[in-house]
Amino acid sequence: MRFRLHTFLGLSLVSAIAIGASVPNTFTAGDIARAADMNANFQALVSAVTSLENRVTALEAPAPITMATIAGTYKYASLEVELFGAPGVNGNASANGGALTGTVTLDANGTFSGSISGGKTSSTVSINQAPSHSHAQPGGGQTGPAQVGSTVSAALANNTENDSPTGTWTISNGEVVVNDSSGDAFTFQAVAGGKMLIGVHSRQDSGGGFYGLNLLTRQ
Repeated sequence: MRFRLHTFLGLSLVSAIAIGASVPNTFTAGDIARAADMNANFQALVSAVTSLENRVTALEAPAPITMATIAGTYKYASLEVELFGAPGVNGNASANGGALTGTVTLDANGTFSGSISGGKTSSTVSINQAPSHSHAQPGGGQTGPAQVGSTVSAALANNTENDSPTGTWTISNGEVVVNDSSGDAFTFQAVAGGKMLIGVHSRQDSGGGFYGLNLLTRQ
C-alpha cells in the first residue's frame, strides 16, 4: 500500500507540473499524508485539468462570433503590393509595396476607428518610343530600313503613409466585414476565439491590381 501511495503521489506531482498547476499541500519524507490534505490536492488537480479541457474545447470548437465577442481594440499589421500598367510601345508600369502598423478599435455599436502608419516604396518604369525614321546608307544611294528609337526611364521613391480610417463593421456569414469611409470593404476570418482577425484584400481592374494581407490581433 505504501508503495502504491508513493507511486500515485509521484504521478500526481508530475501531472501537476505538466499542466502548470499547483497544489495546496506538499509533503516531505516522513510526513503523514492526511486524507483531508490529499483530497484538497486532488481537487486542485481536477480544477486545473477541467480548466485546461475547457480552453482546448473553446479553441477546437469556438462559439459563434458575435458583435459583443469581437468588439475591442486590436493591433493592426498589413503587407501591401500594387501593380499597375503594362509598358508597350509607349506606356508606364508601376509597382508599390509597403508595410503598415497601428491600432484599430471595433466598437460594439458597429463603428470603427483606427490610427495607421508605415512606409511604402514605389517604382515606376516608363517607355517612350520615337516615331520611325530612315537613314541614308553610307556613301549615299538608297536610304536604309526604317529605324525606331526608344527611351526607358525608371524612378524609385520611398513614402511615409499616415491614416486615421473610420467607418462601420458588421458580422456576415460568420465573417467580420469592415467598411471604411472611402468605400473599401475588408473581410476577416476570426481565429483563436476572436483573438485574431485575418483578411486578404484584393482589387483588380484593366490597369492592374492591389493585394493586401491584413492582421488584427486583440490587445
